[in-house]
Amino acid sequence: MKPTIPQNLNCPEFLTIWEIWRTHRAEIRHPLTPTCETIQLKKLARWSVNVAVETVETSICNGWQGLWPEKVNGSKRKKTKLYPIKIYGETKNCSQCGVPAVYKSSGGAYDYYYCADCMPEKVKAQFE
Repeated sequence: MKPTIPQNLNCPEFLTIWEIWRTHRAEIRHPLTPTCETIQLKKLARWSVNVAVETVETSICNGWQGLWPEKVNGSKRKKTKLYPIKIYGETKNCSQCGVPAVYKSSGGAYDYYYCADCMPEKVKAQFE
């Protein structure tokens, strides 16, 4: 039984790439089960037709079994929030300026704590 294609994806462009996706999965010996296909279609329905088509094309081109949208600016993952570091209920302060620390770096036998302003630039980029 074929799962139903979501209304917003029911167009020739998507239907064509979806059949190619089903063929691809069979060729790599991981055919789509009805449950998997239903969940993948539900996931793709959250996006526009263009994003859904690009996602399926990218997965086929890379030989993937799953569907992931193309990364934007090198990363799709959400940025992690920064919270004050507490150890044994005590909030740690920045080693440089004394405000509550949000990042810990270990250097040899010592731990260094940094606030959002004092942490290394390389680390800051991960949270912006």
